Amino acid sequence: RLFNRIFERAQHILQHTFGMELVEIQTRAGLDQEMNGVNDELDETRKATGVKCRAAAMGSETYILRSALDPDLIAIAAETDEKIPEQELTAS
Repeated sequence: RLFNRIFERAQHILQHTFGMELVEIQTRAGLDQEMNGVNDELDETRKATGVKCRAAAMGSETYILRSALDPDLIAIAAETDEKIPEQELTAS
């Protein structure tokens, strides 16, 4: 019952401290629904035969950690400084 409160607090800490966020990975069924829309023909067949379909869960309850930083900031941080290798060689 406390998951949502704990998750929100963790998100806040991750975003403000590390620039990261937790994101739930969607299930294959959830991705298929999102990409293809609802299959109307299958739904009509189920209605006609009286077969009920259990709703596919969109979330997998599996999470990944990803950057929430601005892509421009990431690009700047990924640039190499030409002076560093020179300084490493002279320090050796």
